[in-house]
Amino acid sequence: FVKDVCYLGANELKQSFEQSAPVGLQKHFINSKTIYEILPKLPEQMLKSWYDFDHYYSDDCFGEVLKIMFENNLAEVFDIGGNTGKFERACLAFDKNCKVNMIDLPVNIEVAKENFEKEKADFNRLKFHSLDILLKENNLPDMKSFADAPAAVLMSQFLDCFSEKQILHILNKVAERINENTRVYILEPFIDNQVFAGAAYALSHISLYFTCMANGCSKMYNEADMKSIINASNLKVSRAFYNIGKYDYTLLECVKA
Repeated sequence: FVKDVCYLGANELKQSFEQSAPVGLQKHFINSKTIYEILPKLPEQMLKSWYDFDHYYSDDCFGEVLKIMFENNLAEVFDIGGNTGKFERACLAFDKNCKVNMIDLPVNIEVAKENFEKEKADFNRLKFHSLDILLKENNLPDMKSFADAPAAVLMSQFLDCFSEKQILHILNKVAERINENTRVYILEPFIDNQVFAGAAYALSHISLYFTCMANGCSKMYNEADMKSIINASNLKVSRAFYNIGKYDYTLLECVKA
C-alpha cells in the first residue's frame, strides 16, 4: 500500500499541508479533488493495493459490530460510506429480514451495484443513495427509527476520511435525519486505543496517505479528538465498545443530543 499508493505522493507533503489538497495524487496520478471520486480510474496495481489495505482492517470487525447493532432487531440499516458494499453483504447475511441502505459517492455506488448484480443479490432488501455528503444541498435519506421499524446508522472507517470541520458537518447532517430512537455507530481504529505501541505508530503514519493522496485534510484520529467533535455536534455518545476485532477498533454508539 505504501509503495503503490503513498510513496510518490510523500514528495508533495509540504504542499499538501499548505493547500489542504492531495497534491501527491494530483501531480503523480490523476488531477482530482479527492481520491474517492476517481477510484475506478486509478492504475490497476494502485487500486488493488488501496482496496486490499482498506478491507484488511475493518472487515474483521463486522461480526462483532453486527451483534451489537442488532441487539434491537433492526429493520433498516444506513451505511454511510459503504465503499464496495462489504458491510452490506455482511448485514444481509446476518439478518434475513433487515433492509440495507448504501450511501456513498456516485462512482462507488455504480461499482457496488455492478458487483451486487453479478452476485444476484436481493435488491428488494438493498437501496442505494448516490450523493456527496459534504455538499449542503445534498440531504441524507430519512433515517428515523420507530417501534415497529427500528433503524441504525453506521459509519465504518469513514469519518477519518475528513477534517474535523467536515466531520462536524457530517454529524450534524446525520442528526437532522434521525430521531431520538435511532442509533448511530462510528467504527474507527483510534490511535490512543491501540494495545501495542507499534500499531499506534503505524496508524499515525497512515495520515501521510490522507494528506498527500486522499484529500489533503483528513487523518487517523484519537478517541478523545473524535468525542470532542461529537460533543460539539447535535449527537452525543451513549455507549462505547473497545478492542473490537484483531486490530483494536472502537465502536462509539451515539444518539441525538
